[in-house]
Amino acid sequence: MPISNSPLRVLIVEDSPSDAGLVVRHLQKGGFDVTYERVDSIGRLRAALTEKVWDIVLSDFNLPGFDAAKVLAILREYDQNMPFIVVSGMIGDQVAIALMRAGASDYLMKDNLERLASAVRREVANASVREAHRLAQVAQHESELKFQLLFELDPIPLCYVDQTGAVLNLNQRFRQVFGYSKTDVPTLNEWWPQAYPDPDYRHWVLETWQTAIQQAKEKQVDIKPIEYNVSCKNGDVRVVLVSGIIVNDGFLATFFDITERKQAETQLKHYVAKVELARTALLSVLEDQRAAQAALSENEARYRLLFSANPVPMWVYDLNTLAFIAVNDAAIGHYGYSREEFFNITIADIGLPDDTPRLVTIAGQKATEADGYNESGIWQHRKKDGSLIWVEITGQNLDFENRKARIILAQDVTNRLAAEHQLRLSAQVFESSHEGIIITDTHNVIVSVNRAYSEITGYPPEEVLGHSPSIVSSGKQDKTFYKAMWHDILTQGHWQGEVINRRKNGELYPQWLAISVIKDESGQITHHIGILNDLSEQHSTQERIQFLSNFDSLTHLPNRTFLNGLAQVAIAKANQLEEPLSLIYLDLDRFKIINDSLGPSVGDQLLKQLAVRLAGQLHSEHTLCRQGGDEFIVLLPNTDAETAAHIARKMLGLVAQPFTIIEHELTLTASIGIALFPQDGDNFEQLAQSADAALYRAKQNGRNSFQFFTQQMHKLAQETLQIENELRRALEQNELLLYYQPQVDAKTAKIIGAEALIRWRHPQKGMIPPGYFIHIAEESGLIIEIGDWVLKTAIQQMTDWQLAGLCIVPVAVNLSVVQFRQDSLYQNVAQTLRKCKLAPSMLELEMTEGIAMESTGQTTHTLSQLHSLGISLSIDDFGTGYSSLSYLKRFKIDKLKIDQSFVRDLGSDPEDAAIVIAIIAIAKSLGFKTIAEGVETQGQLDFLREQQCDEIQGYFFSKPLTAEKFADLLRAGGVLKDTRL
Repeated sequence: MPISNSPLRVLIVEDSPSDAGLVVRHLQKGGFDVTYERVDSIGRLRAALTEKVWDIVLSDFNLPGFDAAKVLAILREYDQNMPFIVVSGMIGDQVAIALMRAGASDYLMKDNLERLASAVRREVANASVREAHRLAQVAQHESELKFQLLFELDPIPLCYVDQTGAVLNLNQRFRQVFGYSKTDVPTLNEWWPQAYPDPDYRHWVLETWQTAIQQAKEKQVDIKPIEYNVSCKNGDVRVVLVSGIIVNDGFLATFFDITERKQAETQLKHYVAKVELARTALLSVLEDQRAAQAALSENEARYRLLFSANPVPMWVYDLNTLAFIAVNDAAIGHYGYSREEFFNITIADIGLPDDTPRLVTIAGQKATEADGYNESGIWQHRKKDGSLIWVEITGQNLDFENRKARIILAQDVTNRLAAEHQLRLSAQVFESSHEGIIITDTHNVIVSVNRAYSEITGYPPEEVLGHSPSIVSSGKQDKTFYKAMWHDILTQGHWQGEVINRRKNGELYPQWLAISVIKDESGQITHHIGILNDLSEQHSTQERIQFLSNFDSLTHLPNRTFLNGLAQVAIAKANQLEEPLSLIYLDLDRFKIINDSLGPSVGDQLLKQLAVRLAGQLHSEHTLCRQGGDEFIVLLPNTDAETAAHIARKMLGLVAQPFTIIEHELTLTASIGIALFPQDGDNFEQLAQSADAALYRAKQNGRNSFQFFTQQMHKLAQETLQIENELRRALEQNELLLYYQPQVDAKTAKIIGAEALIRWRHPQKGMIPPGYFIHIAEESGLIIEIGDWVLKTAIQQMTDWQLAGLCIVPVAVNLSVVQFRQDSLYQNVAQTLRKCKLAPSMLELEMTEGIAMESTGQTTHTLSQLHSLGISLSIDDFGTGYSSLSYLKRFKIDKLKIDQSFVRDLGSDPEDAAIVIAIIAIAKSLGFKTIAEGVETQGQLDFLREQQCDEIQGYFFSKPLTAEKFADLLRAGGVLKDTRL
């Protein structure tokens, strides 16, 4: 089942569709629901990165015109965080390490993709964590900047106090209101007697404030506003509403100055009382009616003047109908309604619909109360333009124009609440950051740390607050280091670098530390803030890279790079002391069969067991290394040829002992090449080349043996290398061409087909037959490119003949073992036939018995696909290998080709005749046709006709011809005479 609800989006950079399909199947096997795109060029890569979003990029190393390093560089132009895994064949540890250093997440070999799913799952998860860390760091940085800006510019006095009572910061408004400067900021203990000089009042303030803090901590809520009379530095008294936000063990206090509002309320209440007294006097003392009326008029005028001129929005509304009766100019300006518009709406119309029931209930309660003055609450109102504001409402009941009414002061607190919310958010970001954060004052005393700091260092806040950051110092950095660090902090405002610190449990760990200063508006440093990351995991990765630079990751043996250094020292010593030295190359025989049949995991276990077995039998001064694949190298200082031969025989015996892997018991052989110092080379590279050449000769001589290097091997190796290089050039400069040898009907001598035979037209050596270079092409891997060229050229030639109006015949093309093992073989053949618009029945593919004998699921599937397409299949050189009737029954074969070695001595060798008779009989019994190659005499032809062989190929009818001459035969009717041409 899929491991996620959403598909894994994979971009695969791979020129082989079958390899890409293999990668996708392993991911699906690992539990992924995969959606992917395969690209094989830089242009398509850039388009895919621009147009779509990917979770991970998987890339082959060698690609047409570029490699994985180029892919990684282009990827990083678009995304610095995207996971990137190289999935390729053996590219060597050095290249793998270079890719990891450049930013690759991992490297996997195509023949061992068992851990692909887990690697992808890990790297996608790591990328998600890195992206979350990056976003959190950006949010934290922005939040800290906003916090500092909002704190300093907030129009409300703010004070930040820690748990020890230290005042960490006062904003500009606080200093303005209470008369302090930055140089005389009081501590919390100094604040109490200055702000509350009366001891009894101070005791009451302290008691209520501590109680409010304790309740807020217990309920985990903010400190509710409390009204206090606060003395300024110059002795003036301000009336403030003090509230607070708990931050760690300290708090952020807000001082909302309501002095002017309280004065207005006091005056308003005073004048309302005087109006009521005047009216009472008017009713009780008729004789003073005129004087009382004058006093009443005077007080009402003063009352109206105070109401109208108040800068705070005020209104009077009817408690029964909620209609506005009076509004002041401040309300009109603030809410945007004209006075007439106010008189046509109710107080419910400026509130939110959900608040109306509560508003009606409160109005009904106030209508029955004599006085509800000084009761306040926070409401949300809507202005005429639709914008929403928060207001703090304070009211007083009164009789107004013979109506039961209430007068309201509406203080806009939108900015104050927003500032408090932002401060609370900043505090949450500080506490939830994944990076450790530490804040110190100007004396470098710790005043605050977040949770991540405690998790990294192991110290809880209470154990570090009030202390110096040196509490975590490891002693690994000296005074010079810290002097340079503080020089940068004080002169540049910041410093960052790697340090070694100590956790509370005593463990040392690497840490990346960035320190910045915080300044006030005058440019004076008030605090230092440090952000730290634990680098332990990163260092572990670097140690892994260092290990891979010198040791094999599978067997943990030294690699060739490490051996090179040891060999240089050993050779220098041998040269100085005139001591012998030997170098052994060991390669397992047919190891690929184990990987193909039992899987790469079994092969890996076998290599690990072999490494332990060999290392356990070598002396301490000998060095065993794994060069890669199934090849090992042994450096033997102070070892002559006789001793080296003894060690080689011993190693062959160790390899021959059975291996038990899971339930499999495996028996192997090995081939060994030996080079001696100084006659076979005076440096490591020369000795390595000589030992490798000797190993090659041991394999040619039948394997399971060892060979010493000779100069003849060196000459042969040079010739082979030269042919390989020239063959590469031949491909580039179109020096290869195809000849076509007719295949005729044995009875009628009519041409019924042809075999495409490759030739090399060398610019200096002339025409070169395939026997001279095909085996080198197979060993070098060029056979794949050559085989594809032969296939496409033959198909295109048949198309050209057909377009020329010729009656074409099927052409047989030989397939190499390497070419047949490609997953893309069927697709390449089918695409070429479609592109050239050639019927599949015009193509015959010849394969050796070795291909058929592999008998893998892939072999069966590929042959079935080709046969279903309509392509004829034949077995070449039948009878020369381990012929088996089982694969003839299993595969859909059309033709058996009798090898010319059996045809050559027909008439003189009874055994060859018996073999030919048997092959023809087997073919007929299974429904196959037979074709004999190498027919050169009339006697051979007569024998084959007598045994009812179906088709003939050989010099008796025709030698291989150029395309033009073969076309002439087709134009002439395609019937050959029984004579050599």
